[in-house]
Formats: sequence, structure tokens, C-alpha cells
Amino acid sequence: MKTVRVLSLLLFFECLSLRSNEVLWAEDAEIVILEPIIVSTSRIPSTLSKISSSTTLMTREDIVARQAATTVELLRHIPGLHIDQAGARGGVSSVYLRGADPNFTVVMIDGIKVNDPSGRRGGAFDFSLLDPDQIESIEIVRGPLSARYGSDSIAGVINIITRGATKRLQGTAELGNGTQGEVLGRLSLRGPLRAAAYALQWTYANDGPPLSGSRFKGTNLQGKITGSPLKDSQLKFTSFYGTQNRESFPDDSGGSRFAVLRQVDRREISEWRSGTTFEHRLNSTWDYQIQADFFSRQEILDSPGVAPGVRDPFGIPPNRSDTTFRRSRFLINSLHTPSTALKISFGAELQYESGKSDDLLFFSGVPIPSAYKINRRTYSGFLETQVVGPQGLSIEGSLRIDDPEHFDAEWSPRLGASYHIATTDTTLKTTWGEGFKLASFFALGNAIVGNPNLVPESSKSFEIGFVQGFLSKQTVLTGSFFHNRFFNLIDLDEGPPPRLVNQSETTTKGSEMALTLQVNPALSVKSHLSYSKTEIKNSDAVLRNRPLWRGGFNLYWQANPKLTSHLAFLYVGKIHDSSIPTGDLRLDDYTRVDISANWSWAPQWKALIAVDNLLDTRYEEAIGFPAPGIRVRFALRFSIASL
Repeated sequence: MKTVRVLSLLLFFECLSLRSNEVLWAEDAEIVILEPIIVSTSRIPSTLSKISSSTTLMTREDIVARQAATTVELLRHIPGLHIDQAGARGGVSSVYLRGADPNFTVVMIDGIKVNDPSGRRGGAFDFSLLDPDQIESIEIVRGPLSARYGSDSIAGVINIITRGATKRLQGTAELGNGTQGEVLGRLSLRGPLRAAAYALQWTYANDGPPLSGSRFKGTNLQGKITGSPLKDSQLKFTSFYGTQNRESFPDDSGGSRFAVLRQVDRREISEWRSGTTFEHRLNSTWDYQIQADFFSRQEILDSPGVAPGVRDPFGIPPNRSDTTFRRSRFLINSLHTPSTALKISFGAELQYESGKSDDLLFFSGVPIPSAYKINRRTYSGFLETQVVGPQGLSIEGSLRIDDPEHFDAEWSPRLGASYHIATTDTTLKTTWGEGFKLASFFALGNAIVGNPNLVPESSKSFEIGFVQGFLSKQTVLTGSFFHNRFFNLIDLDEGPPPRLVNQSETTTKGSEMALTLQVNPALSVKSHLSYSKTEIKNSDAVLRNRPLWRGGFNLYWQANPKLTSHLAFLYVGKIHDSSIPTGDLRLDDYTRVDISANWSWAPQWKALIAVDNLLDTRYEEAIGFPAPGIRVRFALRFSIASL
């Protein structure tokens, strides 16, 4: 029955696309596609065709068309990227880029690094607090980028740019509701501020109780100011503050299906980030940039623990923790362009991190305190170059040295090349790089499993790829083949006593394909397919939460200037997982369909209707944590703008 519903839905959209094709091609409408500028791979901005790394760009138009309820949902259709969430939004989200651990991917927001190494997840970033409506673009770059970002970027980077300031006065107010008790509120205001421009946005989200034991409530405020104090300069200031309250069954507890203890984790989280960037062009060949930023995160956790089970005869005792992490960075960078064929960037960075945690473990009702406090300062220097040769050849090279306190200095090299064949509109790419990740504060300092003698984890990666354009780039096929090796991975040695140690090596290899088809100005299709195999050296064990196959497509259709619609289809293959009450299990593969539509019946008004999990697919991304069923969302937006 579900298969019939999927086929019927696809047939309906195909009929719409055929009708749209007749009307728009009859008018001889022109499709204009501009090549975007990418800033994630290097401090030398470059176009997508000249970048050697496998890169995916999600623009503001993509984000608006997608109408995802959360940033987690927004990222589900990226080739090579698997993202999951234990149950609903109350659970923690995790990103696995090309099969790597979640804490192997750096996340940057407006140039500010937001990975948190103080928690139990070892430096991963949880996307739950980030509102999709605040995002202007997302760049996902695969492969080690420690040559650009230093520690943590041994699998890749997710670079998020939030919506900017404008000198044109604009304001919006939005109110949304859903069938599972969701409430959404948004307010935004942009406009001139004397000679500068500003942007303010406030978001409130309450997901209600979509599942047993899951709740999420969060609010955040973001502001930006942009000005030009000197000729050929730009000064940018951004700040963000957000809080959230979440409830979910503990990790490894077996969720609502298998958890013996029916109490839930309760988390109170506050996050603040702020940054200032000054960019100045001295002349036609010299530019420089000065940046200072700050990131702070506090999490208070009250957990009932996990009862003993098949995998662990002792379980996890009830526990409480109060963890705070802060990071300050100062960076100066210079860009020299002696000719159109050569660009050189060099500079230095100082980073200071501090983390502390006060914990209580309860054994038979008796509290056992533990705590850690760690500070770390890192000095860095970097050099990057890009050479644009004749006949479409571009070569990139990067080298960075990081000298972290209490660790040996780390050198991070990266080389890449791309070659564009104009006659066939083919671009060939290859890249090689090394990366490293310092041990997290939790891994170094936790009183129970911490180990101050841990050495950095590291990676080596090689990939080749291609971009093939057809019909003046109305159709673009991209593909890549990769091989990654990760060394000195930090795992738990169960002891006794239990302790984190460097002991394993893993390999990931696979391929990714993506196809973009612009049928006409009103209709486009984006599809993707990924294969990623992860192996642990000298072990038959299987890493958790990594599907072998993923694929899907997004269809965007604009019926007329007032009505747009979107359909998303996603397939995720079987994954291995484990929980304390069940031991190791293999979760079934699943498919998911989401649809949405926007209707602007008046210049100031827009209405949204979206159906998430249209076919009410029953699946789990973690053992015992069922995904929310079918959900209908409604939203109404009012906008004003000056001429």
C-alpha cells in the first residue's frame, strides 16, 4: 500500500512537471546559472570548479524551497553525510561524514568554531538549536582540512553562514503549529543603521511531546552589524545567544521501547557565540583580515542512568553534571595576489580553550563527586597558495603548524588539483591531505575513564572526483571516490578499571554521486547516492550508526510566482547499533517522504503547509528510539519591506 502511495505521488509531480515544461518552454525562458564562491576549503576564496575537494553547497534558495522543520532535516540529503537523531528533537543529533565519527567534523558558524570538546561526545556539535530560517548558506567539504582549521577537522567541515544585514528595511513575523503539538515563532528585522546595516532575528520553538519521553523547547536571538569604516573595507560583527530545555531517554538505554528505568535525561543548555571581522583591501594585490571570536556553552544534565542489561551487567548509575566550555580565538591573515595566476595566503592564529565539569555519580543513593578543569592554548601558523595554470588547470597547496599546550606540534599538509576540459565541460579533481584531532577535555580529564596520556587522533585521505556538465550546465553530474584512514582512535578499554585509550585504526572507503537537473526555470531535481564502507583494523567489530548505502532525491516545482512546492525522498540502508538492554542489533533500512508547499496570496503574506514522513514510515535511528510518525505543519508569515 505504501509503495502505491509513493508511485501515485511521484506520478502527480511528474504530471505537474510536464505541464510546467509546456508553459515555460513555450515562453523561451532563459536559465542563468552563476558559479558560486566557496570559502570553506581555503583562505583563498575560489569558485566551485577550481576547488579540488568534494564540496556541496546549499544556497538560501535551496533552504527556502526545502522548508525543513530543523537543521537536522535540512542536512539529510547531502551526499556522503549521514545524520541521525535518537528519537525526536529532544535527543542528540550526530553527523557521520563519510563514515567518520561525529567529532571528526568541524562545524563553523559565521567563521566561529562551535565544536565542544568538554562533553561526553568528544567534540561533536548538536544541530538542534540552529534554526534553518537563520541560515543563508551551508558548505560541506569532505576530507581532512586541518591545514585550514587545525584540530578536529580530520573528516571534513560544515561551514554555515547565517543571514546577513541589509540597508533595505525588511521585517517578518511568523507563527507556526503542528499536529504533534509543535509551536514555532519567528521575528526578524533588517535595515540601515546610519552608515552601516543590521539584522536581528528571534526564534522560539516548542516541539511538544512527539514521542514518549521526548521534549524540546528552545529560544535564541541573533544579531549582525555590517559597515565600511575605511575605503575598500568591511567590518562585521555577529552575536548569538540561545537556550534550550530537552528531555529524552538516555543514550544506550534502549529508548522508550527497551529502557528499564522510565525516567528521562533532562538537559538545560545555554550557548553564546560572538565574533568581529575586519577585512581591508590595501591595493589591487594585497588584502588582509583580522578576526576575533568567542564561543561558550554550558550544559546541566540530570540523568537517571541506565539499568544493567545484556551488554553491560553493571549499567550506568544515576548521574548529574554541570559542564562549561569556552573558546577564544584571534586570527590575522594576509592575501597576496601578484598575478591572476597566483594567490598566496599566510597568517597566524591564537586559540585559548577552557573547560570544566562538576559531576556526581550515585551508587546505592550515595553521591560520589568527580570533577575536572582543563585549559589549553594553541599557537598556529599557516601558508596557502593557489596556482591557476593554462587550459583550466588549478593547483592548491596548504601547510599549517599547530603547537598546542601539553602536546607535540602538529604539521598538517594538503595538496589538490582540478582540471577543466572546456570542450566537454568536464572537471577532474583530486586531493590528498592529513588531519589531526586533540583528545577532548572529557577524554583527558574525566575522573572515571579519563586518561591524561592520550595522543592526538589523526587521518590520511585521498580522493578523486569529477564534475560533468550537460546542456549549458542545466544538468550537472558529480562523483567522487575516496579512501580515508584514521589512526590512534580513542576507545574505551573496559578494564578493570575502565579507561579511554588510543588503540584502534579504521578505514573508510566508498563513492558518492549527485545529479542536478534544471528542467526549466520552474522545475529542478537533485538526486544523490552514497556508498561508504568502514572497517576496523584487526577486528570483526562493526562501527555503529553507519549505513552502507544512502540515497534519495529532492524535487522543486514553482507552479506560478505565488505557489512553490517540494518533495523529498530518502532511503537509508541497514545500520548496526547497540544498547545496554539489548546488546548489538541490526536496524532495518527505511524510506521516508516529505512534502511541502508555499503560497503567497498577497505581497506581504505567505502560508506554509508541510507533511513530514508522509507515508508514516516506522523506523529507528537508534535502538528503541522510534522516529516520529506522520506530522503536518502549518505556518503563516507576514513581511514588510521598504522600496
